[in-house]
Amino acid sequence: MNLDKVSKKDKKYLVMLWHKIKPWDDSCIAINQLNKNYITASLSNGNILLQKNLFNYTRLNFDFIFSAEHFKKYKPNKLVYLGAASMLNLNLDECVLVASHKNDLYAANRIGMKTIYINRKDEYGSFKNHFKEKNFTADLEISSLKNITNYIKKIKY
Repeated sequence: MNLDKVSKKDKKYLVMLWHKIKPWDDSCIAINQLNKNYITASLSNGNILLQKNLFNYTRLNFDFIFSAEHFKKYKPNKLVYLGAASMLNLNLDECVLVASHKNDLYAANRIGMKTIYINRKDEYGSFKNHFKEKNFTADLEISSLKNITNYIKKIKY
């Protein structure tokens, strides 16, 4: 694709589509369930505005938004995970990272966070073979966020 021929207006439109990505069907319900008993937070390499717009558009009701912008580093740099836990005044072993990317989970686990891997078969779509994932086993593996509060109870703190 030759991006030189894409107008500035069209480039902006394409970038802004990231701000309106539809979440997985189970995400909003799961976050709302978790909010009843736990602190929820996003921890993303996406910038703060992107996350804020996305969460408003999709009704993802996280308690906190953490971005690589806060820490001046990108995941999987350990300072991102350490910084998020610190900002919440939590010990690492009190934190559970729930994600569908093993590289992210691996980095969180290495510094002491608990991990839940969401094994979503369509996570990368037809590009699955283009992503190298660590050979890593999370504390728990699930295929859906349905009943996430029951899964979290199975993790030993």
